[in-house]
Amino acid sequence: ESLGLTLEQYEELKSTKKERKKRGKVSEETKAKISESLKKKWADLNYKENRVAKMPKKVGTKHTEETKTKISEKVKILWKDQEYKEKSLGRVVSKATREKLSKTLKAKWADPKFREISLSGARAHR
Repeated sequence: ESLGLTLEQYEELKSTKKERKKRGKVSEETKAKISESLKKKWADLNYKENRVAKMPKKVGTKHTEETKTKISEKVKILWKDQEYKEKSLGRVVSKATREKLSKTLKAKWADPKFREISLSGARAHR
């Protein structure tokens, strides 16, 4: 009722979601449609401002010691897995990808605001 749906409509919606999951990956055509739709939405300044305002502000938040311990334990277990280790260490990034990353990071570091935020964060961790 609070969703504005009848029980039947809700059950139908739930079953179609399950069907989509069973079918597997999304087609390239569907990905292109989704991408185009999202690009149009984010081009609208009102939409963008509203979405950004609703995003959680993670800057300055810190993990609790308990969370840090949990993360540490899980990562240690992962690195004991030989398959994971080989996959992680064996990643090869193409030259084109490295160039793209380099170009993006150079542009970001040219922005004084980004530079200040990044450096202040790095100084805090020393």
